[in-house]
Parts: sequence; C-alpha cells; structure tokens
Amino acid sequence: MRKNFTVFYFMNGGHSVINTYQERILFNRTSRQMRLVNLMSADWEEDICGLQVCARTLDSFDADMLAEALQKPGRVNLFSVVVGHNNEGDGISLATATGWQRDQMQIEPAAVADDVPLIV
Repeated sequence: MRKNFTVFYFMNGGHSVINTYQERILFNRTSRQMRLVNLMSADWEEDICGLQVCARTLDSFDADMLAEALQKPGRVNLFSVVVGHNNEGDGISLATATGWQRDQMQIEPAAVADDVPLIV
C-alpha cells in the first residue's frame, strides 16, 4: 500500500469531422451546430481502506503539483488530461494529408539520473 499508481486519461471531446470539412475545405467558419463542449468532472479525493484516491482534471501543466502527486506513497492518481484537436489527421481529405505533425523528428535519448525511476 506504499506504492503510487497513476493513470493519465487523455480526453478529446472536441473532434468533429464536419467541423474539419467546413474549416479546411470550404474555408468557412463553423456554425453553432458544429461547436462541441467538453464537460469536466469535479476534482475529488477519497480514502479507501488506507489508500488515498485522487481524481483531477488537468487543463494546464503544474510541475509542482504533478511531482508531488507522482511521488506520494499510498496514492492512486486518476488524471483526466484535456487535449485539443487541431483538424490534423482526420484522414478524410487531401487538405489534411500534409500536416506538420507527420514530419519525422530526430530525438536523442535524454540522460536519466540513477535515482529516478523510468516509467514507460
């Protein structure tokens, strides 16, 4: 029970194929009919048999809060991470076939300190 377990759930409720078509093909602003709303749950914490369960919705990066949450023993973190959609990669039209997100990157492995556990 002294371990720490964290689940990151990436939520994107803002993808609309029709919206993509309107913006990219017709070069037109979208109408109210195509606007989407992301509903977020309230943050909560509960002690369950001596195990602290903490649920948070993350819409910005807070390094101090994350460092504390990821290192606190006896805790389960449930993080819902709000991500946006930028109309890249919908796969339905040639207009989105050559987005910058498909560019290959050369990534050098970062140096990792011996005392920091690596989670993959």
